[in-house]
Amino acid sequence: MGQKIERPDNVIKRLRKKHGLTEQELADYCQVSRNYIVRLEQSLYSSPSTAVAHFLGQLEGIPTHEVAGAYSKELDSVLEPLLELLKNTQPDWAMIYHELGDIDWTTSSRHPHAVYRILVFGCLGLPESQIKYAQYTGLHPAVLSKYESTDMADMPASLKHVALNILRTPPGLVELVVRWGQNRHRELRSRD
Repeated sequence: MGQKIERPDNVIKRLRKKHGLTEQELADYCQVSRNYIVRLEQSLYSSPSTAVAHFLGQLEGIPTHEVAGAYSKELDSVLEPLLELLKNTQPDWAMIYHELGDIDWTTSSRHPHAVYRILVFGCLGLPESQIKYAQYTGLHPAVLSKYESTDMADMPASLKHVALNILRTPPGLVELVVRWGQNRHRELRSRD
């Protein structure tokens, strides 16, 4: 069983609970979807909508910008548990390179970055899903999903940043994942 990095509830969830609201009730008051509230409480957005920050600020008797500021401050600390884990545990880069090198990316059903993500988080004992990877690394899940679904030929800068600067993946391995992703993208486009 993999490790789980525990995080305290963020300001949105704390204030919602403090005022006895369900996710759906908060969503209805703010005219957003319940799914938006769930993802906001998972710290998957860079900031809360003005409607949510304003509504919670009114309930709490504080300005909208204070709610948004608290959310942003907490979001900045989202990487701390992963960075702490990486101080003591490193992925087996040789094994990952070997595993990735054994796959024919022109026929594989999986994107190279998806396999990379699964292997890296598997080595760390963390959940391997896209959503958990996004949560632990501070990535926007839509960027990760779009790239891994081959709608993009080039790896977004935010994914490269995570690979190189947070996970400390060897640069040569990142470049191979990028190249394999580009080749796979071209191959799939040529079949259309």
